[in-house]
Amino acid sequence: MNIKKNTIKKAGGIIVNNNKSKIAIIYRANSNDWSFPKGHIENGENPLNACIREIKEETGLSVELLKKLPDMNYENGSGDRVNLTMYLVQSKEISFIPEHPKDIIKWVDIDEVENILSYKNLKEYYHEISPIINN
Repeated sequence: MNIKKNTIKKAGGIIVNNNKSKIAIIYRANSNDWSFPKGHIENGENPLNACIREIKEETGLSVELLKKLPDMNYENGSGDRVNLTMYLVQSKEISFIPEHPKDIIKWVDIDEVENILSYKNLKEYYHEISPIINN
């Protein structure tokens, strides 16, 4: 039996603080994981607008674009293919407003992020793009 896999398009961001020394990461209680803010691109929405909207929804932060990052492609737990468009963004704000009451968002030293992320593919992605963040 050949099961057709869906391709899901998402957008997200790596948020740096004002002096680019810390990155915001989110603990999603529903998923029991640490990740970057990201979500589905809605119909008619471009990836950058989806990224900015998802970050605002999940963290309460308003961000500005610094640069486009390489895309990340992976298979999710349901076996669907995910195409994640990522951006490096900056927030002048420091206080978070989590979307869900049990979620936790925190600023983490740029060198500690890889150790906290939950998924191997996200750790590898961050490791690969970290030189871009430092430029």
